[in-house]
Amino acid sequence: MAISRRLRVTLSYCDRCGFPTLRRVRPLAIVAGPRGALLIAWCERRRDFRNFRLDRICALRPGSRFPETQGKDLADYLGGGWI
Repeated sequence: MAISRRLRVTLSYCDRCGFPTLRRVRPLAIVAGPRGALLIAWCERRRDFRNFRLDRICALRPGSRFPETQGKDLADYLGGGWI
């Protein structure tokens, strides 16, 4: 829903050590990877693309819509050699 509606999402995300961090992201796609499903997103905190393992997302809250922005969409992610 958030991907198709272009809604920002605030994630409570646990890192490798189990420590939660809050991330506000622009969700772009969900893909199946060798270690599980990943959320591909533009992270507003890091100002870069990030992959988030779905099994490490503790909670999420949808927010406001985000505009299409050059340099921050799925085509830019794919063209940047991230996969």
